[in-house]
Order: sequence, then C-alpha cells, then structure tokens
Amino acid sequence: MKRTLIISALVLASLTARSQYAWDALRFSQTSYEGTARSLSMGNAMAALGGDMGAIAYNPAALGVYRYSEFVITPSVNGTQDVLSSYNYAGTLSQGGNNVGARIGLSNIGALFDFKINENYGLLNLNVAISAHQSANYFSRASTDYTLNDGSAYLSALASNYSEGYITEEEDLGWSTYALDQKVIRIDPPHDTVWSDIYGMTDMFLDDNTLAVAGPVKHAYTRNTRGYTQDVNFSVGGNVNNMFFFGLNLTLVTMSYNSTISKRESSVNVSDFPTGFDYCSYSKNIRMSGVGFKMTAGVIVRPIAGLSIGASVTTPAWTTIRENRYYDMTTSSIQHRQISSDISGSYTFKMTSPWRWTAGLGYIFGQRCSVDVDYEAAYYGQIKLTEKDGKEGIFSGDYGDNAYIKNNFKTVHSVRAGTEWLIVPGFSMRAGYNFYSRTNDLKENDRLVYNDERHFASFGLGWRSRSSIYIDAAAQVQCNTVREEFNPMYEPYCYDPLTDEYLVSAPYAVENSRAWKVLLTIGFRF
Repeated sequence: MKRTLIISALVLASLTARSQYAWDALRFSQTSYEGTARSLSMGNAMAALGGDMGAIAYNPAALGVYRYSEFVITPSVNGTQDVLSSYNYAGTLSQGGNNVGARIGLSNIGALFDFKINENYGLLNLNVAISAHQSANYFSRASTDYTLNDGSAYLSALASNYSEGYITEEEDLGWSTYALDQKVIRIDPPHDTVWSDIYGMTDMFLDDNTLAVAGPVKHAYTRNTRGYTQDVNFSVGGNVNNMFFFGLNLTLVTMSYNSTISKRESSVNVSDFPTGFDYCSYSKNIRMSGVGFKMTAGVIVRPIAGLSIGASVTTPAWTTIRENRYYDMTTSSIQHRQISSDISGSYTFKMTSPWRWTAGLGYIFGQRCSVDVDYEAAYYGQIKLTEKDGKEGIFSGDYGDNAYIKNNFKTVHSVRAGTEWLIVPGFSMRAGYNFYSRTNDLKENDRLVYNDERHFASFGLGWRSRSSIYIDAAAQVQCNTVREEFNPMYEPYCYDPLTDEYLVSAPYAVENSRAWKVLLTIGFRF
C-alpha cells in the first residue's frame, strides 16, 4: 500500500525536474569558435581581415575577400582538466580528484567557389561556400571517490525532501527501491488520525522520534559529458572595388549533448544501521539533440591601404530540442538485497538564443605582418524557452526558467586579438588571445558560485607550398580556470520555516576546470 504513495507526486516531480533548463539554455547559446588552425591561432580575431574559412562563421564578409576557390578540412583534439575538491558536510576537505581527458573531433570542413564578375571596377567577384564549423564542445569529466560523511547522508536528504513535498525522480526511485520508508509515530483519537514520518535507510529514530544519521557513510560522485554544437553555413559573399566586402550566412544549427551523473552512498559498517543499510547507487542520463536556424550578415570596409574595418550581426538561433532522460537506482540492505527501479521520459521544447554583435579593426603592414582586434557582445538575458507549441507554459511565471534567465544572466563581452607574421616566403607564425567575461553574478556568502570568465592564449604555424597546398597547425590553452561550487550528492536539507534555513548541511565540491585544443588544417586552392 505504502509503495503507491509515490504516484500522487509524479506531477510535482516532473515540474521540479525542469528547473535546470535555464542553465541548459545558457550552455547551448554560448559559442567557442574553433574554425581553422589559422583563425584559431590568431585568437579568432579575423572579423576585419577575412580571407579564412574559419572567419566566415562570425563575419561572412570574410568570404568576399577570397580571390580563389578552396577546400579545407580541420581535424582537432579537444582536452579538459577538471580538479574536483570535495568537502564533507562540516566543510573539511576530504578528497580531491584530478580528471584529464581528450577527444578527437572535426572542427571545420568546407568548400569555397570563386566566381569572377568584373576585372577592374564594380562587383569584382561573387563567392559561394558551404562549410561546417564546430561552435561548442561539451566534453568534460569530473569525479571523486569515497568521501566520508558522518553527520548527513544522501538517503536522509531524500527522505527529508519527500516529507516536505519536494519530490523529484530521485525521491521517487528511493521510495520504489525501499531506500525510503514510512514509520507510524502515533495514532490520535477520536478519529484515529495517523501521524507518520518518512525516513531513509541511513536514518535511525531517537527516543523522541526525531531522526538522525545512524552511522558514517562514504560518497562517490562521477559526471561525464560529451557533445557539440555544429553550424552548417551556406554562404555568399562579394567584393566591390576591393574596398567593400559583404557576406551572408544561412546557418543550420545542429547540437548533441549527453550527460551522465552517477552517485553512490555506502555504509562504513552495516551494523551501525538499524535498517542494515549496505549501499545505494543512482545514475541520471540526459541526452539532448536539437536542430535550429540562424542568419549572419557582415561587411568589411577598407577605407585606406592596409586598414580594414569589419562588422557583423547574428540573429538568434531558433532551435527545437528533444530531451530523453533515464534514471535508475539500486539499493541493498540486509532486508532488501539489490532492489532496482528506473524511470524514463522525454520532452520537447524550443529555445531562442540571443542576438550577437561583432566589430573588428585590422591592419596589414606591407607584406610581412597583419593584426586584428575584434569585439563581440551577446546579452544572455534575452534567451527564451517555450514549449513545442510556442507558448511559455512551464517556463513562465515569476519563478519560471525565463524569469530566472532574465534576472541572472548578463551581457558577455568578448575581446579577441591576433597577429600573423610572414617569417620567410611560405612560412608564417601566428599568435592570439581571447577573453570572455562571465555570464552571471550569482553569489553565496559574498562569493561567486559560478565564475566562468575565461582567458585563452593561442599560437600556430603555417606553411604554403609553391603549388596549391597549405598546412596550418594551432594550439589554444585556457590561461585561467572556471570555478564552480556545488553540492554533488545532495542539497542541504531539513528546512526550518522559523529561521528560513536548512538545519542539516551537505557535502559540497569546488570544481576548477580548464580546456585546451589542437587543430591541424589541410587546404587546397584551385
């Protein structure tokens, strides 16, 4: 009978589970241009110089600068380093994990065709191109093993949440696998009113019928993510008198994201627990895929010899996203050996990303050196989520995702700078820098909770043959770390409405992550 109590909470579970969509929308709206090895090595600061397949992604007028046809392909290696420091419920450092990984990918592939129109005056050439650019990479991994806690517990937190009516898929599975149970405290006459309490396998009842964690437990946490956003550009660009260049991208946006989070709680001594608690393992897998559309228009002007001024604007990406979720939990105790249960579901929603503006200033010093500095801005508070019918639905209201986005996400300013030097005929050296301001100012105890400000340095080499083949290589490293504080296993629990505080603390983690990438471009001009 008591196992059926969970059914009445399924609607609440489906609503609370969606509170994370604001952060999903932020992730899918951000860009981290990869392009070609040449553009990356110059910090992707080519909005004013143009003439590179990678630059077409953020200023399609770069296509008009070309005076030849070209095919390029750019394989890549993307890597991350995540240092996860775990603290127990009392704030004592219990374990640190250093996770390093890398994945092979394809940053760019494309073909460009140059069509001569006039020789000396007017529209000199009109070029078309089709290219695919990876604009975001979601590869990361973080884990900690067997951190020790003796004052709070994962299953105790689920029980507290269940009692307070905060029921998600985790609480649902906890009930289904007997990790949570119900004890009758008393029955009051005259109507035989039953008073009961929900408790977890890790709990014990004290003499006054209050709950406490029965003994020390060990925690393990793992998170793995992978995926990408790829822009397929259908581009056209032109050249007027070698002074004015224009371009337009029609872009098909495709994205894929896969995240798996695993949690495990186990007893140090089974005998400490009246329930005979042994362990509980939980995993959540989220797969998202989406298709969308956006447009970019840009110009490059050369008012005097050597000087270039570029500008572009990108519309929002209107994307439809399909989400599939799978949750499973297994618990084991002396009484209930390895009881497993799972939940799965899917949901489709729409996302509108923000407008994006880019401006650049470049200069070419003779035949030996070029420099470019770009500025880009995007206001992430403009992101909007709707259900598949176009209505805000569950994302509306003062506490909905759209209100959260508007109130917490800010304008991100990006500065890119790059230079290229011709050392000897056919051989070039390049260097660049990228800066991205943080997306939010969320704080706890006057300390930033998620500081995603980023600085990148890049460098590269280029070789041009006397025929039509060229090879470029580039590397980019993140100079700082993105810092995030979060509760990996569970949030603080046992809410006290009188003090508006949670009485039981939770273990937390500080994650410092950085990224790097290596690109190799092989091109052929014809």
